[in-house]
Amino acid sequence: MRLPIFISRRYFFSRNNPGVVNIITGISVLGYAIGAAGLVILMSALNGFESIIFSTYQNTDADYVMLPVSGKRLEVSDALIKEIGQTKGVKAVVGVLKDKAILRYGDNQTACEVVGVDEGIKGFWQMDSVISEGKPILYDEKQVSRGMVGDMAWLGEGLVYRLGVGTIDAPIRLMVMNQDANVMSVDAYNESIFVPSAMLKLPDEESSKRVYIGLEQARSLFLKEGYSELMVRFNRGLGVAERVRLEEELGRKVAGNKEVKWITGQEQHGTLYKMFNTEKWISFGILAFVLLLISFNLIGALSLLVIDKQRDFLMMFRMGMSLWHIRLLVFLEGIWVAITGTVLGLILGVGLVLLQQRFGLVKTESTFTLAYPVELRVFDLGWICLLTLGLGLFSAYIPGYRAGRTIIARNN
Repeated sequence: MRLPIFISRRYFFSRNNPGVVNIITGISVLGYAIGAAGLVILMSALNGFESIIFSTYQNTDADYVMLPVSGKRLEVSDALIKEIGQTKGVKAVVGVLKDKAILRYGDNQTACEVVGVDEGIKGFWQMDSVISEGKPILYDEKQVSRGMVGDMAWLGEGLVYRLGVGTIDAPIRLMVMNQDANVMSVDAYNESIFVPSAMLKLPDEESSKRVYIGLEQARSLFLKEGYSELMVRFNRGLGVAERVRLEEELGRKVAGNKEVKWITGQEQHGTLYKMFNTEKWISFGILAFVLLLISFNLIGALSLLVIDKQRDFLMMFRMGMSLWHIRLLVFLEGIWVAITGTVLGLILGVGLVLLQQRFGLVKTESTFTLAYPVELRVFDLGWICLLTLGLGLFSAYIPGYRAGRTIIARNN
């Protein structure tokens, strides 16, 4: 094995090679370098946008959510909730009650999603990252003692801006239809009054429609008891194996209850995650196809090398080197090109990405001038290395096979 490696290294950009062979080999190395650098930059840019978009979800979403299999009410006991909360690795458990309502503010009104939560939400969320304005208060006893409204509400930023909440001195009104009352009766709608106390940074699709109120106030508004879902937040810093173990343990705790199901954080936004992954790997595939086209330069370079070195190969064969080792020599020549181009491309791509992270050289063209987000991931670099090495082997197969046939023909 050492002899083919040594000879292939000597042939790589050898002075004895014809100039055209070295030129085509150099073009192949440059092509692999540009392709690898392009893949690093593209994957890092997509990773950066993905991290920015999903960072808002990470602030508010649960790691695990328990939902009812059918209907809107979750059949779960308080004892089970307490047991889940005491499980090692679980940071917080919060029961919520969700439903639709009409929000009125002054002369404006819109449909919204009301989420009833208890005070445990403050230990569940990273409050500094979620609250953009105001104070996270769900009930104000001082206001009640003064004969004023004490029920508070937290509104998404999009909802605040759309309705102009805060522009007039008025509370918001939440209305829901009373399903037990006659449509024409006075009691057809339940209405509750709330004072906005905080504005929340939420994901885009939630920011313009979501309102958080106290759990008891939500039960009174919707005339419902219990919960619509149970949110579980794990301790930060858990490894992958620990998270899998914890998920399995929580699954066993509710295994006997056929009325509930668990979903993970990613499954809450499965469509969005799939869209990002699909876009990422389609982009990877397009650049991989470009690299495949570049590999044909390498096939040409190795074919010319086989023609130029056929006398050397024949001499090696007559001296006892097997056909397999001669073909391996050609394969290794393709690997040297792929490795050299990949290393240069990785250095160039990683360097540009680090410069963008440090100095923000490329800006977005929008209302606010922001640097394009980028994020390096070792997993992506591994895939790029496997791709370029695989293409190097593919490109060397035909010239290596022809080298063996040429030796057999000339030896006869």
